[in-house]
Amino acid sequence: MKAAVFAAPGKIEVKEVAKLVIDGKNQAIIRVVRASVCGSDLWWYRGIAKREANTLVGHEAIGVVEQVSADVSQIKAGDSVIVPFTHGCGHCVACLNGFEGNCLNQKPGSNGGYQAEFMKYEPADSGLVKILGAPADYTDEQLASLQTLSDVMATVFHAAKSADSSIEQAGQIARPGAVIGRVGVPHAERKSNQLFWKNIGLRGGIASVTKPDNELLLKAVLDGEINPGKVFTKSFDLDHTADAYAAMDQRQAIKSLLVID
Repeated sequence: MKAAVFAAPGKIEVKEVAKLVIDGKNQAIIRVVRASVCGSDLWWYRGIAKREANTLVGHEAIGVVEQVSADVSQIKAGDSVIVPFTHGCGHCVACLNGFEGNCLNQKPGSNGGYQAEFMKYEPADSGLVKILGAPADYTDEQLASLQTLSDVMATVFHAAKSADSSIEQAGQIARPGAVIGRVGVPHAERKSNQLFWKNIGLRGGIASVTKPDNELLLKAVLDGEINPGKVFTKSFDLDHTADAYAAMDQRQAIKSLLVID
């Protein structure tokens, strides 16, 4: 199968790699229909964060389930699914309280390889979000919006619930006792002293995907209430994944969509 691979900072390659197989419990093999490049992918693309060479990349996708392990009961072959960047078990204290992004049972190294023809996801039963029908039942615009539910729209939703602004500016204008919300993983040191002197709280963290998608966001997309797919300003096929990264790195695209199948 074809998959995008990190070669070195500034260099993405598409290679033929061994197709992934079921080798454990609660797993699904998914044929990827759409994938995308995340802003956080640019950290290691730009060399800001470290990443091992020859690793599969990407953590946002929608697709069709090809195979599941024998213990999976909520998902079956043929189901169309949103594949979240989160991997919530659904039963730990973090998941039960709506913080699946902080699942206490997530396996290390399970987040990657979404920018490929096929991918493996676990835990399939509690993590995947089912979409009615087949990809062919939806327009390209709807598929783009569904794709955002794997990460970016859910992250924005999480931020909106917490609050939207830069920490430094928010700290300057916040009244004593206020709470500042944050979205995205920071690479800059926050100005903690100004928060201390005004008793200002700081809240933010990894977003949930499965829960808000199931409860609100998926219906809002399908009902036409929101169209978050507009965030994609350029589209590429899998063979041109390197161009998708370059377009975002050079600010030629707000977000790059990968049309896999």
